[in-house]
Amino acid sequence: MARIKLKKQYYEMPFGDKKGYKLRVSYGSAIDDEALIDLATKDSGLSREQILLVWSALKHQIIQLVTNGHTIELRDLGNFFFRLKAKMAENYDEAGAEQVHFKTIGFRPCKKLQKEMDRVKFTLLPYTPPENNKFLAAEREAKEGE
Repeated sequence: MARIKLKKQYYEMPFGDKKGYKLRVSYGSAIDDEALIDLATKDSGLSREQILLVWSALKHQIIQLVTNGHTIELRDLGNFFFRLKAKMAENYDEAGAEQVHFKTIGFRPCKKLQKEMDRVKFTLLPYTPPENNKFLAAEREAKEGE
């Protein structure tokens, strides 16, 4: 069973007086493509060179296809897609390609991956408060005064 670690973090909203705790993901290390190739080599029984050639070809094709306006549908993973942003033109004649610019590339998981993520268990890490947090100091003093 997959597990994701969470940690508590204190937040103060910049506007208003809302203060409190939120849980956020304690990210592990980022897996780069070299580590991914090593893992695929161990898992598949193919040589590292074979995996590296396939990976390079896939990356090249994904970049070419996305930059030419295609969504990439990877069965059992999800879709890579891009988003554009366009400025409003005051009239029909002013609306043109120069108003459009790239916004972001997104990833939307498929149903199978979403179901796998729904089964992930979460583990809460022990909380260690920052020393110079005024809200936490006041909170501790209030508990000590009880």
